[in-house]
Amino acid sequence: MASKRDLKKVVHYLTNEFVGDALLYLLIEEKNEAEVESLVEKAVNLEQEKIDEVNAKNIEGSKKKYYTGIRTETVEKIDGFYGELIALMK
Repeated sequence: MASKRDLKKVVHYLTNEFVGDALLYLLIEEKNEAEVESLVEKAVNLEQEKIDEVNAKNIEGSKKKYYTGIRTETVEKIDGFYGELIALMK
């Protein structure tokens, strides 16, 4: 990871892509509105949580491992949100 700034950009990018895709689904399908809104809310909360973790001052151990963990967890959770969104499409 190059910098905290780059990590924040990754978190914002992943979240914004998911939210955009979820809203596009709502525009096209016009169903499952409550479920999609819940997923969007979870994604936005995840984004804020991860940004707060990036901004944390007291990091124990390796900073590289800490920041890599944030990135990995963000990707995994957003991927899970996509899985839930895809399940709604069926």
